[in-house]
Amino acid sequence: MADNTKTTGFWQTVPGILTAFAAIITAVAGLLLALYQAGFLGGAKSPAGNASPANAISTSETAAKPNQSSETLNISGTWRDDDGTVYEIWQEGPHYRFTASLRDFRSEGRITLTGRELTSTFATNYGFTGNGWGTVSADGNEIKGGFVDSNGNRHPGRMYRDR
Repeated sequence: MADNTKTTGFWQTVPGILTAFAAIITAVAGLLLALYQAGFLGGAKSPAGNASPANAISTSETAAKPNQSSETLNISGTWRDDDGTVYEIWQEGPHYRFTASLRDFRSEGRITLTGRELTSTFATNYGFTGNGWGTVSADGNEIKGGFVDSNGNRHPGRMYRDR
């Protein structure tokens, strides 16, 4: 005797429908994130070679006061990058803390300064985190470096002491 039971396809079952729905949500979220990062939805643009707000953060973390030796560098104060991002850096124990802002962009993080070399970690209001590096100039008025964001993108940058 023949079996008359009908089988339904995967896409007609509850797990199939939920899988399709999750795939659509993931695709839309990925598209929105890409458009946001590219600046089409209000995100910060960061063309290669220019310091983006996140770049400026990492870079700004490495400034020193003029005419100080590398053992006594003090990078506390106000800094600015080529994009106009403003960084406020202050000493907190053996490390430094910083905030950065440009229009609707905000970031904060921690800097470790060893001689004229610095490393940093940061988090932004755009949901990104990252690690930065840099070198303070001999006169303590410029920091050259960069950062790697949580997407693995490398960004070079430089900052200047705001006078």
